[in-house]
Amino acid sequence: MERGVDPGLKRTLTGIAGMVAAATAVAIPALYLYTAYSYESDRIQRDADGLAGTVSELVFTHPDTWIFNEHLQLKLLRLGHAHEWPVSHRLFDGEGELLVETGTVAARATVARSSDVSDGFKVVGRVEVIESIEHVWLRAGLAATVGHELRNPLGSIRTALAVIRKLARGEDPMMKESLDIGDRGVTRCDAIISDLLDYTRTRQLNREPTAIDRWLRTVVEEHGLPAPVRPRLDLEAGIEMPLDRDR
Repeated sequence: MERGVDPGLKRTLTGIAGMVAAATAVAIPALYLYTAYSYESDRIQRDADGLAGTVSELVFTHPDTWIFNEHLQLKLLRLGHAHEWPVSHRLFDGEGELLVETGTVAARATVARSSDVSDGFKVVGRVEVIESIEHVWLRAGLAATVGHELRNPLGSIRTALAVIRKLARGEDPMMKESLDIGDRGVTRCDAIISDLLDYTRTRQLNREPTAIDRWLRTVVEEHGLPAPVRPRLDLEAGIEMPLDRDR
């Protein structure tokens, strides 16, 4: 007669397993969120460094007059407003007095990063970039949630499809076609996730002169429509404009 597992030991092991599962469920998303927030903070710091470098070039070329040229100061600060969310840029002199400010951030809680402006020898000012902490957390949270909650299951599905394909050995054409459809579906989902994550990243548009009629016709033709649906295109705009063709 085999001896059963001691009930006390069983309860202990079950409790430990439960605590490990709970800790994993909390720790992994928290780690993703912390990593994403750190990335967002670093991005704001890079924005501040970039603007400070641009203003430093102005200081180097106009060491005696830059501080009085408010129009040019504002123009340089606005170079950093390519984002699609609220952001504020401030320029201070060497004494800490505010010279100019562009943009507004309505939220009380903010994330601010700054970088020194120099004339090549000494610090003569400071650039500060400010964003709403709510927006920073939103972007970080989106990156963490999408990355962890969706990409991990997709990886499991892709692995399972590969195992099934290996076992099937390509003998059944219908099976092969079904697996190909599954692979394309996973790839498409991964692309959608990448598009969502693009919202959380700083990315400049790659605008190129584009003939709108030809571009739109190509876009429509690339999206196959089921029969008997047939689009009719009357493209007579006859214009060209700068456009990011992929986005």
